[in-house]
Amino acid sequence: MLNLKVLCINLKVDLPMTRKHLLWINRKNAVFECINETNPDIILVQEVSSAIHDDLVNYLYNRYGYYGNRRSYSKNDDESVGFFLKKSLFKDVKLDTIWLTNT
Repeated sequence: MLNLKVLCINLKVDLPMTRKHLLWINRKNAVFECINETNPDIILVQEVSSAIHDDLVNYLYNRYGYYGNRRSYSKNDDESVGFFLKKSLFKDVKLDTIWLTNT
């Protein structure tokens, strides 16, 4: 039987009214530390802005491949969901996105 460790994180996209201590720039090191400590095989992420996406992809590039899409292709909608798969376990993964609603 294959045992996988999965980490699911709601990263909370930054909004204009977000308090300073909750901004991504002030939380990202804690997220990276959590990922390092848990060493998951799969990381599921939601509420991912392009800034969060870029930081995560850069930080995890050597160990994980990223798969995900924006909720829409509007420049006003910066939020996405996605997941990271540990490269040492998952090879030649072919994926597609199916949207159940337009919202």
